[in-house]
Amino acid sequence: MRRCLRLAAVLLMLIAAGSRPFSAQSADPASRYFAQTGHTVQGDFLAFWEQHGGLSIFGYPVSAELWEDGRIVQYFERNRLALHPENPAESRVQLGMLGIERLQASGRSWRTLQQGRPGADPDCRFFSQTSHALCGEFRQFWERNGGAVIFGDPISEPAPEVSETDGRTYTVQYFENVRFELHPENTAPHTVLLGLLGSWRASWLLGPSRTASAFQAQITGPAQALAPLDQGILQINAGDYRGPAELRLFDSAGRLEHTASVELAGALVEVPWQAGGALGAHPAVLLIDGAVAGIAGSAYQLDAETQIATGLPRYDSLPGRIREFLSNDVSEYEYQGY
Repeated sequence: MRRCLRLAAVLLMLIAAGSRPFSAQSADPASRYFAQTGHTVQGDFLAFWEQHGGLSIFGYPVSAELWEDGRIVQYFERNRLALHPENPAESRVQLGMLGIERLQASGRSWRTLQQGRPGADPDCRFFSQTSHALCGEFRQFWERNGGAVIFGDPISEPAPEVSETDGRTYTVQYFENVRFELHPENTAPHTVLLGLLGSWRASWLLGPSRTASAFQAQITGPAQALAPLDQGILQINAGDYRGPAELRLFDSAGRLEHTASVELAGALVEVPWQAGGALGAHPAVLLIDGAVAGIAGSAYQLDAETQIATGLPRYDSLPGRIREFLSNDVSEYEYQGY
């Protein structure tokens, strides 16, 4: 009889735990487990998440704490948080510049996008640092929810764009850290939502590998930019770990560029490969037993330029002379104070 009563009590406890609508609080008061994604947020990341908007600004965690570019990071649906323990408490947690990264991955540089005009609309706020304006509902949302500290400055003008999440077209505006989306089908105050840029990056960079390895690895590549088809070498240092690992290298558009099975023996290992893919920063990930041991946000930079090789100096030097001419042929004038 006692055994039956104990079993019934355990079942009641399990039912109560499973019926929580949001998430379960772990035994550690400085951590919080999210059953929706199976990840825990703790310490400085949890404090920052709770103090700066929580679910509506960052979304759920979509990875464990990982080792990226020599720092602890954690991916959320809408951004990536990075820990800077050397900074004062108020700036110890910083956000990833995923707005810039998302534009670059689609082959666009924010510096070449159409710019706004200062004073064009008195209800708009113009940012001279990036030459873009912030207006209407986007401005209200930006100012109410943390401004430049959370979102960064605007790096585009509002424009229609097809969402990678649901395939529908929304009016969007990019900021250094995020993307604003206008959803007029929603009721206020949910007409402005943040794009799922953290989920976007984690989906191709990490795939299903969202847990952290017990080992921390550093991945470094050439300091100078490589050209397509150049031979490069990546160096991997996983400390005292001995055993197999998997290296994944991606291009700047998020496409898998190269994979390699690596045998680590407690020393620096070099992995050769041939550079290719989209121009820009090429990240890399090292997996040990399927868990993330290290991420390089930019294992190397890929760049290219036009060259002519005929053996005749007057022709071979033509691209360089044109480039020099264009760089020196700049005119500046002032228009309406701008």
